[in-house]
Amino acid sequence: MTNISFHFNVADTHHYVCRLVKKAWQQEKPVLVVGEQDWLDELDGALWTFSDADFIPHAFVGEEADEVSDETVNVWLATADQINTLAEKHAGFLIHLGDAQPVGFERFERLIEIVPQSEAAKIAARKRWSYYKQRGYPLTHHDAKN
Repeated sequence: MTNISFHFNVADTHHYVCRLVKKAWQQEKPVLVVGEQDWLDELDGALWTFSDADFIPHAFVGEEADEVSDETVNVWLATADQINTLAEKHAGFLIHLGDAQPVGFERFERLIEIVPQSEAAKIAARKRWSYYKQRGYPLTHHDAKN
């Protein structure tokens, strides 16, 4: 069963996700990061500049996926409609920034829901929390302000 954790009150989503991706990458866990395309484009840039000492190999799902191998890249960036193309292949971490529960999340070992500080994001997160709780998923929460 997928372990689900909510990370609330995230001020800088790109920096925060970079840190999570780095941890997963260091543990050699495959990770799929899901969000809106504009946000993913900015995350792509942030992953290049996040650390002076580390390079985190990553690629976008789609055209780039054909040009790289899983031995080189285990961090993938995708929009919500691309999750199912990788869910079976990359059943490690799913990091999600969005308003609705991601389709196919149950195929991943772990789902990390990123919740920015906006009230709208918190309301959407409460709905997702309730959805997962009603279905018996193990839930944890982490306040990113602390």
